[in-house]
Parts: sequence; C-alpha cells; structure tokens
Amino acid sequence: MSWTKWIIVLLLSLVTTACGTVSMEEAMENNTRIQEESTNLLEVPANAEETPKEEIAAETDSISPEEEMAIAEELALTYIHDFLNNEDVKGKERFVEQHVIESRQSFFLSYTPFITEEELRIYHPKVIETQLFEYHGNSVALVFIQYSSSPKEESGTKEVIYLFENSKMVSGYLPSKTAAHSDLAFRVIREGFNKTSTPPKAVSKAKDFSGDEEIAKNFFRKFLNPKNDDEQLKYYEEHIEESMQYMYGTFPQIFINKLRKYNNLEVVESVTYRFADQSEGSLILFNSSGTEIVVVLKQSKFVMAYLESEQTHDSIVFQKLREKFQTPQPA
Repeated sequence: MSWTKWIIVLLLSLVTTACGTVSMEEAMENNTRIQEESTNLLEVPANAEETPKEEIAAETDSISPEEEMAIAEELALTYIHDFLNNEDVKGKERFVEQHVIESRQSFFLSYTPFITEEELRIYHPKVIETQLFEYHGNSVALVFIQYSSSPKEESGTKEVIYLFENSKMVSGYLPSKTAAHSDLAFRVIREGFNKTSTPPKAVSKAKDFSGDEEIAKNFFRKFLNPKNDDEQLKYYEEHIEESMQYMYGTFPQIFINKLRKYNNLEVVESVTYRFADQSEGSLILFNSSGTEIVVVLKQSKFVMAYLESEQTHDSIVFQKLREKFQTPQPA
C-alpha cells in the first residue's frame, strides 16, 4: 500500500476516534480511488435530498438554546448535502469557510476535491435528537441522525452523530464493525440519547483486573517507552487489539508524542465493559501525576487511551468513559 494511501487512511480514522468514528479498514474499503490520489470525504460519505434554503446563522451570541439546537440540526443536514455529497469544490470550500470550526478547516479543505461514491452516500437523513451542553466554556451540540443507505428506503436505521462547537462543525461519530476504538467512541456517545438500541455498558461484577491493568501499563512502558525495538514489537504482536494494529504499527510516533510522558501510572479504578458485539473488555482509570487517563481493552487486548485534551471531539469521548467509574472526578 502506498504511503499516500496510509496517510489518508490515518486521517480518516483519527477524525472519528478520537472522531472515533471511521475505522482504518473501512477507510481503505471505501476509498477505491485513493490509488489515483483520491479518497472519500470524511466520517461518512453522504447524500441528502434538499439543501436548506436560508443561510445558516454564523453568530451564536444572544440566541436561545432552542435556536442554537435548530442551527446545529440544520448545519448537520447541510453538511451532508453541501459537503459530503457535493461535487462542486467551490461550494464545499464555502461550507468549510462558513461553518467549520477554524482549528479543523485545513483538514476539511483537504477533502474538498474528492467525490463520494454513489453506493456510500447517505439517503433520507432525519434528525432524531439533539443535545446541547456547555463544555469548557463553549456551547457544544451533538446531533443524532438516522438515515438510509438506499434511495428506495425512506426509513433508514443507520446512525451517525455530528459534533458542533459554538455552532461550528467539528466532527462526527459512526459505528464500526471493524475498528474497536471507532465503535466505542460512537456508542458511548450514543448511550446518552433517549432513543437507544441496546448500547454497550459497564458491567458491575467481580473480576480480577490485575492482568489487564498490567497490559495497560505496559503499553506506556514497552510500546511507548521501549528499551529496544524488539520489546516494542513483542508488545505490539501480543497485546494490541487486531483492528488497531494498522494504526499502531504504521504510525506509532503519533501516540508516542502524545502519551509517552505519562509513565508514572497509578490505577484508580477498573470496571468491566461489554462491547456491542457482546465481547468483554475492561476500562481502566489511571492517574499520572494529576492527569486522568482511561485505557480501553477488549478481550485483554489494548485498544486506546483517552484523556482530556484541547480537542473537543477527543474530550467528549473521555468524559463519557469517565462517567462509568464510581470514583469522583477531581474538582
């Protein structure tokens, strides 16, 4: 596989994991044009039926929560139509300039030249529920949408959740059958909506977590801070969850740069977690010199480490996972 293809796949994956939401495998399957320097657009290629007729308000000062939720819902549908399914590059660029948060604009703009394949588009998107809350002084909205994968099916059951900050597009979350971190991110956020579909949950039962806790600690010791290449490779082969091996094997430096400083780990609490496919895993809460980190393992294989960050789409996932522990959060 070409280096260009891997870079694109990684970017697509990090949008949702983290955008948790698109897996590396799905990105490769969905992007047959990458060999010709092309790719699908973002978390989910899409199509909608109508473009909102009125200009969406860009300023959110002095508006009611109801108005802000309405703006987010309209933006979500506009994103599907005017960006994901739009073949007009200039039109997509206008959407990014007007409606995407500034810190993410360069990422979105990098995908404006590419066209979504017909069979991967979203049809008949319908807003099911919107949540509005304050996070670190910013107004955050999560818009839960159901859609169909066929133009002939008006009542679809596929799902996507879009994230907005101060009425600007940030990212999205999708379920995934092939990437544990993407599916987890989607489902822990999905649990917060009233219309549930048997989401995975933390399970209270007796379990010896010592083995999983050691595997989690060794990710920081032996993968991020290995004594030598052989030690890192051994951990990778024996303890990285299969769907995550592409990411960690090809781009370890991304995780090393982000996480290697957290090597003084103290276990605070561990809980059992049942994934959507009913496989069992563990959520392990660490404290590293005042920084809380939640590590996710699936069937005793390392999936991902989450912590508070400046990126809202990362922090939302961390907070949803953090809520599953009984230990109170530090003031």
